[in-house]
Amino acid sequence: FKSPIYDELKKLDYEYEQRSCLKLCYQKYIIEKCKCYDLNYKPIFDQPLFDANPCINLTDVYCTMREYANFDAKKCYEECPLECKSISYEFQSWYEDYPG
Repeated sequence: FKSPIYDELKKLDYEYEQRSCLKLCYQKYIIEKCKCYDLNYKPIFDQPLFDANPCINLTDVYCTMREYANFDAKKCYEECPLECKSISYEFQSWYEDYPG
């Protein structure tokens, strides 16, 4: 698989997860638009994000809010494949009157 975001994640000493790739894709978009990264969506690894600073002043925060509303995630899903192995669980819920 080839994409700039995927390649960036593979450079790190980190097991690939699609959700981290999607966060990184979103951050790249915010950095392009606001020149800083959104602290609310920082990936879970401790690497610098494209040599950008966090969005901490009010102007930056307003920019991230505006651009979040304009963001189209479809492109990120095209750049971030599912991981090769994953674990998923089926959730079931039921109730019973007590005492039965």
